[in-house]
Amino acid sequence: MDLRIQGKGIRESGKQKKIKILHVTFNIRIGVVEQVIRQLVSNVPPDQHVNRLLCIDEHVGEIEEQIRAQGLQVHTLERAPGFDLNVIRAIRELIKKKQFDLVHCHQYTRWLYGWPITF
Repeated sequence: MDLRIQGKGIRESGKQKKIKILHVTFNIRIGVVEQVIRQLVSNVPPDQHVNRLLCIDEHVGEIEEQIRAQGLQVHTLERAPGFDLNVIRAIRELIKKKQFDLVHCHQYTRWLYGWPITF
C-alpha cells in the first residue's frame, strides 16, 4: 500500500483517504482541555478527517452529550489508580484495531501513556 501525505489528507494508491485521529485524554469534564478538544474536532474538515476520543478514566463527563451530538465516537477505559500499564496495552490495541493515523494526547497523558505506545 502506497501512502503519501498530501495537503488535503492522505493519498492511498491514487484515492483520497480520510486521516483518522484519536484524541486521548483522562476525561471530558468541563474545563479548558475539554473545550480545546471540542473545538479541534468541530473545526477540522469532516470530508478529510475522522476524529475519535478516548477517555482513560472511564467517566466521560458533562461535555459528552455535545461531543456525541457532533458525531464523535467516544471510547472509554477504566484506569486503575496510579500508573496503569494495562492502559498502554489497551491504547495500542485500539490504535491497531481502528487503524488510527494520528494520536493526539492531551494534558500530561502524552508523557504517561502516549509516549510508551510509540514503541
